[in-house]
Amino acid sequence: MDRPPLDLADLERSLAARTGLAGPLRVVSQDISATRWHDVVGDGTSQFVVRRPRDQDAAVALAAEDRLLGHLIETAIPVPTPVLSSDDQGGQLSVIRQVSGLRVRDRLPVELPRTSTTRHDLSAGLVDVLVRIHSVTCGDVGLDSANAEPLDRTLEGWRQRG
Repeated sequence: MDRPPLDLADLERSLAARTGLAGPLRVVSQDISATRWHDVVGDGTSQFVVRRPRDQDAAVALAAEDRLLGHLIETAIPVPTPVLSSDDQGGQLSVIRQVSGLRVRDRLPVELPRTSTTRHDLSAGLVDVLVRIHSVTCGDVGLDSANAEPLDRTLEGWRQRG
């Protein structure tokens, strides 16, 4: 399936009403995952990640993820701020504020020094966030049997992709 075009004018109107954009939107970067397209857009001051599902299963999972983010934003867990939820957009897209930081997967990013202090600080930070995540109960974030299943599918997809 080809990436559908992103209607920047419509997105700009929606974001301006909620965020007070500083200027016109432009696409900063694009990426693709197994289940969705990601477009990073910005106005010169702020950046947002537009997440668009590639199929109906991904749309259901994205909606569940949006609801979870909406609840987690009230906790001590660092999560991106939801701006437009997929529920508000008919399941077609979701917009979150861009979070600054490094993506660490199977090796350190090249911009980090290869020192024991770096490894210690990253490990300590990861453990701290994991402790905070595990301190949140399902009830704290609005999870019940009705909306846990789509989230379970999302988490399983993350596990499979590593």
